[in-house]
Amino acid sequence: MPLVTTAPPAAPPRVGDLMEPTVVLDPDTPCSALEQGWHTGWTASSVLVRARHPDTRHGLVSRESFVAATAAGPGPGHGTWSRLPVGRLTRWDAPCVDVDDSVTVAARVLTSAGAYYADLLVTQGGHPVGVLAPRVVMAALAALVEPRTTPSTPSTPSILDRGAARTSVGSGTRGEVLRPRHPYLLPTATLAVVYQPIVAAGSGRLESVEALLRTRQADDELGAPGPALAEAAEAGAALELDLWVLGEACRAWARWHAVLGPRAPRTVHVNLAPTSLAAPDLESRVLAVLDAVRAPASAVRLELSECASLDDLHRAGPALHGLRAAGVQIALDDLGATLSTLRHMSRLPLDVLKIDRSIVIGMAEDVVDAHIVQAVLRVARERGLEVVAEGVEEQSQLDAVRRSGVGYVQGYLLARPMSADAITRFVG
Repeated sequence: MPLVTTAPPAAPPRVGDLMEPTVVLDPDTPCSALEQGWHTGWTASSVLVRARHPDTRHGLVSRESFVAATAAGPGPGHGTWSRLPVGRLTRWDAPCVDVDDSVTVAARVLTSAGAYYADLLVTQGGHPVGVLAPRVVMAALAALVEPRTTPSTPSTPSILDRGAARTSVGSGTRGEVLRPRHPYLLPTATLAVVYQPIVAAGSGRLESVEALLRTRQADDELGAPGPALAEAAEAGAALELDLWVLGEACRAWARWHAVLGPRAPRTVHVNLAPTSLAAPDLESRVLAVLDAVRAPASAVRLELSECASLDDLHRAGPALHGLRAAGVQIALDDLGATLSTLRHMSRLPLDVLKIDRSIVIGMAEDVVDAHIVQAVLRVARERGLEVVAEGVEEQSQLDAVRRSGVGYVQGYLLARPMSADAITRFVG
């Protein structure tokens, strides 16, 4: 039996040794500055937002929650989010730690605050100086509790590899052992899916619907999905949430076809969060859901947000090609909100292009927006793609869409998001 020697336990590292320096923004900064910063070099997982008043705290906006929130809604699209002040998306009650606290103290703050996946605000003398990501805390703790053996002895698997995403810590003393708690569970009892019709621009006939996530409030009203999306994104469970919506949407599609027959929506659009694109098993898991609910692949259109980085889209290319080969259709959402994706459309396996509301609003009067629409239509004709104009809210916008030659429209002027049963009544 080989001799195992164990090194003395190391002292827990300081928060100040692990934190990330970050950018500080005013709360009135437009969200477009956030997007541009993260696309052009910001590396911190969150940015600090300056307190509105001297006696209040700074806040945080994490990259994951920002991407999840801005990719969440129907009609408004990227154009509206880009003008929204950062303060509207800021978490003002983020848990805090001091630069001189140990990593075990940071772990206790995470668990006691129930903020297992939220970045910590790091302060020094009461002033914010950076952020600390939970994954960094967990990695540092794993290094502390893992046996330090000689090279001849196999090391114990990392606590992170054993799935300790949520942890239980004691007093914070050196050498304490972390014990895994329950995994992240989707709060499906508080979630709902609604559907917004997509209709033919000329006839007004219902052709498809987009499935949209909502949260159930205490009064049973439906609210925006931002918090649920942000929590799932920070927990690394964005794909699980997307797949739950997919399953609900496919079941609704089957009920519509059983009741409405040929008048039922041909397809249902389901959004994929940008972080879902990184899942190595994206293709197999989507197809597994379709198999479980016995829905044909041709009934589904997966929407990719233009908010996703081009690297993410290209890395997901094999999975997207595989899904398309299986019959699933792919749509590119929010097109034109930024121009970066226009020249890369030919590299993606697309079936549908969805023009962002910000372009639709301006196309009747702005020559640049009108040219963007025509460019999109030329690409669509060359590749045999459908084009949908999103966020149509006024008759003048619908008239402009019809004159342009765009085939399909979506927006509050035509119909607001509604329940699955309401879709049946809408068609009937």
